[in-house]
Amino acid sequence: MKKIIDSFFNQIIKKKKKIIELNSGDEYPWLKGEKLTCTEKSAFIIPGTITKELNSKTNFGNIFEISDKDTVIMAVSDKEAEYPNFAIILKPGVSMRINKKCVVTHVHIKGENKRRKKFTLEK
Repeated sequence: MKKIIDSFFNQIIKKKKKIIELNSGDEYPWLKGEKLTCTEKSAFIIPGTITKELNSKTNFGNIFEISDKDTVIMAVSDKEAEYPNFAIILKPGVSMRINKKCVVTHVHIKGENKRRKKFTLEK
């Protein structure tokens, strides 16, 4: 009976995960709560407007959950912008969950060839 139950739960878990492929420059419509895991070092541009609601009650960690505390995050648009866009560079095996709906752009990392990369996506 335990094998049947384990098999049932494993099937449910597998249905929630899928592999997506993105080229450099591809936009991905991120749904609230989706978790993306990198298979190799990758970078994304996140729209700065996603941080509009940051205040004393809502912090960066409420919007973004990143599995590696040493992840590189940097502003990439004009410093004069009210909500500058920013880049997040993820190492292989690192996952990121965004708890807001937005559109992110996958970009190549300086020095690497533009090419298609695979990611695991969980809903």
